[in-house]
Amino acid sequence: MAGAQGAKGDPGVPGAQGPQGQQGPPGVIDTFRLSEIVALNSALSQPVWLERHERFSVSGGLGFAQGGAVAIGLTGVMRIGNNAAGFAGVAVSPESGLWAGKVGGRIGW
Repeated sequence: MAGAQGAKGDPGVPGAQGPQGQQGPPGVIDTFRLSEIVALNSALSQPVWLERHERFSVSGGLGFAQGGAVAIGLTGVMRIGNNAAGFAGVAVSPESGLWAGKVGGRIGW
């Protein structure tokens, strides 16, 4: 049978600090660019539609936002059937290369 535990002693003196490790690669700072995002959204929201006699249509425009951000947008729509159409669009900010896209469909009766 073991005896009672003895009192705990004082901690020892801390050792010397080891050498500093190698520096890692710099981090990427992706700031929140609200004005560019608003400009992209405005460029993507350009209206596009099909007249009764059309099978395909393209619409383009510019989006602007406070702070001077500008984006260029292009959206196309294609008739798939008598009552169905599909569309796709893209917008890009020429200053930074930031881009956005959309794709969708529409059925009417």
